[in-house]
Amino acid sequence: MTKDVSIKKILVPIDGSKYGEIAVAYASMLAKSCGAYIELLSVVNVGEYVPGFEQAGADLFILKEMAHTAQDILGEHKKMIPEGIHVNTRVMQGNARDCILKVVKEENMDLIVIGRRGLGQLEGMILGSVSSYVVANAECPVLTVK
Repeated sequence: MTKDVSIKKILVPIDGSKYGEIAVAYASMLAKSCGAYIELLSVVNVGEYVPGFEQAGADLFILKEMAHTAQDILGEHKKMIPEGIHVNTRVMQGNARDCILKVVKEENMDLIVIGRRGLGQLEGMILGSVSSYVVANAECPVLTVK
């Protein structure tokens, strides 16, 4: 049985790395040729920057600053997308792997374009990279770029 293939919704998780910029370039090319829109996603995870025993005392100020920085990064990436391609931006709080898969499921995304490596290289060496996890667990096709 052949699956009807169409790409109308493309998710691009962004972490501020150079691979995120490459992912935006690929997603833009695909969106233009398919008439798709792009959803740029940045995930804020206090746990990556504040040790567990300090998280309980983490001030809302830290979260707000991280979310503001994430929004700025998304804004910079949004500028890279050519005119005529519809773009949404979203900042979420939590684990990047879980947030990416949640958006895919809730928004019924057709494709994820993600950098093969991001800013979390130590985590990638120890636990497996976010992109590897997404490839293994996403409900839609995933294009990894490098």
